[in-house]
Amino acid sequence: MKYFLQREGRSFGPYSFDDLKRYQSEGRIGPEDKIRPEDSENWVTQTEFFNPPAAPAPQASPAPVFMPPAPAPTPTPAPAPTPAPNPFAAPTDANPVWTPPAPAPQANPFAPSGATSNNPFSAPPTGGFGAPPAQQGFGGPPASQGFGAPPANPGFGAPPANSGFGGPPASPGFGAPAPGGFAPAPNPAASGAWPAPPEMQWYIVLILSIVTCYLFLLYWIYNQTQFVKKLDPASKGITFYLGGIGLTIGGAILSGILTVAVNESLIFVPALIGMICNLGGTVLIILGHFNIRASLERHYNTVENIGLKLSPIMTFFFNIFYFQYHFARIAEWKKTGRLA
Repeated sequence: MKYFLQREGRSFGPYSFDDLKRYQSEGRIGPEDKIRPEDSENWVTQTEFFNPPAAPAPQASPAPVFMPPAPAPTPTPAPAPTPAPNPFAAPTDANPVWTPPAPAPQANPFAPSGATSNNPFSAPPTGGFGAPPAQQGFGGPPASQGFGAPPANPGFGAPPANSGFGGPPASPGFGAPAPGGFAPAPNPAASGAWPAPPEMQWYIVLILSIVTCYLFLLYWIYNQTQFVKKLDPASKGITFYLGGIGLTIGGAILSGILTVAVNESLIFVPALIGMICNLGGTVLIILGHFNIRASLERHYNTVENIGLKLSPIMTFFFNIFYFQYHFARIAEWKKTGRLA
């Protein structure tokens, strides 16, 4: 996301957050400056922007409590059946009835554990239907760490781990103050990180150029290009200027030599060579002007953002003097913090 900086009612930018952080650490953002994101119209002070209030930590919800169901009641075993009377037995001793001997009791392989030999159903079964549920079975209390048990630490509902979600933010983070604190400066954008341009007024450069037959102008062109080279090391202005001046002077010398050397039938050749060299030199010098213009607009609209706009028409016709007019304005801004 990009951000805009407001100073004395003027808006500059956009900048990235890293650029603003670096400018603040270098003391180039003042206490009265305001900042806003590009998708918002609300300006905040630089203190609120770099030190936003911390969000409140979320409260942990209580863990659910599981109540185990009551155990099922144990059914009472049915009593042993009473044997039915023998209808064939004699009512008295006068009518005896032969009673066959009772067979020897045999073990019942299907009788549950604890049953007697006479009544295999006398003892209630253990662990079978109707018995209380076994430990850890259905209906019993849940096993430790199972469903309904208190959550392991840390788990859902436990307090958040240190430096986790809801914990204190790691240092340093977004909005944390930069090491060293804020160092105010009367003019943060012109705190000396970049050199000041040549501050001579443009009309003085013009007068000195005329008085010295434009020798001073050549020196001043070199002076301007060296300053632009400090702002933009990739600038090719000095290369274009030297190439254009060298081609123009070299073409004039070559044309003069050929004029003396050739006969009258080829007298147009030196003039043609001189014209071509002069035209090529002029094109290179114009390219140098616009290369300087591009470097100045790039620097003074991003690094030292003052909203500099250079007219292409004024650059084409007045170039060096037009640049010097703006150099004097920027030098005054460097000194006072006010851009005329």
